[in-house]
Amino acid sequence: IYLGTEPVGYFALDLGPAGAMCLSRLFIKEKARGQGIGRSIVAYAQKLAEGDGRSRLYLRIWARDLKAEGFAKKCRFRKAETVPMEVLPGTTLDITTWEKLWR
Repeated sequence: IYLGTEPVGYFALDLGPAGAMCLSRLFIKEKARGQGIGRSIVAYAQKLAEGDGRSRLYLRIWARDLKAEGFAKKCRFRKAETVPMEVLPGTTLDITTWEKLWR
């Protein structure tokens, strides 16, 4: 993700289960936050998912990351479930799946 010529973040889109797309590894540098970049990425991901015939966009957030949860709510994701997930060998965190549905 660039703001002008400066790199300010990154994201990935993963094809999830049938009918779904995952917006993963979304990161925006602190100084670039609050400018609508993240919301634009969500809109872009949803447009791609819709164009590919998918009806669900989701993301996974560490359950204690209140800033990320606030972002998900602003983007009209809804909380689906929280489960313990091994994120590194021997390291388990509670991860919440947030989703947007259409159709």
